[in-house]
Amino acid sequence: MALNRAGETVTGYNVIRDGLMQGNPMYYYLEFAAITLGQVAGQLNAANSSGRAVNKPGDSTRVFTKQATWKATRKSGTHQTYKVYQRNDINWDMVRTTGDKRFIGKTNAEAAARGLAPQLSDGSFGTLHHMGQNARGALAEASTRYHGVGKYGQEILHSQFGKNVPHPVYPVNRNAFSVDAREYWQWRVNNR
Repeated sequence: MALNRAGETVTGYNVIRDGLMQGNPMYYYLEFAAITLGQVAGQLNAANSSGRAVNKPGDSTRVFTKQATWKATRKSGTHQTYKVYQRNDINWDMVRTTGDKRFIGKTNAEAAARGLAPQLSDGSFGTLHHMGQNARGALAEASTRYHGVGKYGQEILHSQFGKNVPHPVYPVNRNAFSVDAREYWQWRVNNR
């Protein structure tokens, strides 16, 4: 087990946190880019509740192995074209056990056809993350287990510019993006 200078166990979280604190911009994209490039397997989904690494570099259990280009087309959406780093672990035939009550007992494919994110095998849901909080940047199909504003340990993904401070040049229009997200999941289930 490796320790950093502060005596903490080295995890993807504290490596990125330390890089951000030192002002190194490469860490803004490390979490998803490294996974996508296959250099580090699953930092977002590599730690279980005890903090121990589950997937280690070199494992064959990489989650972000595909990328796609997708254009938002709805009138009240952003109309942007995105590069999306896609998960390979979504089970579209999985029957949902939580979430929107109208879709409990239905498959992820049925829910996504109506614009809802899929439930993942750990019970969390897929969600779209703007890499670098840049509205014009790439997206990654993250997990609500590891992605969320206000959740302990998640600020690393959303506070590159200060707590609750959006990207200074390309902030995310959350209302328009929520329209995009519904459209994306409808597109995604048909473009597996």
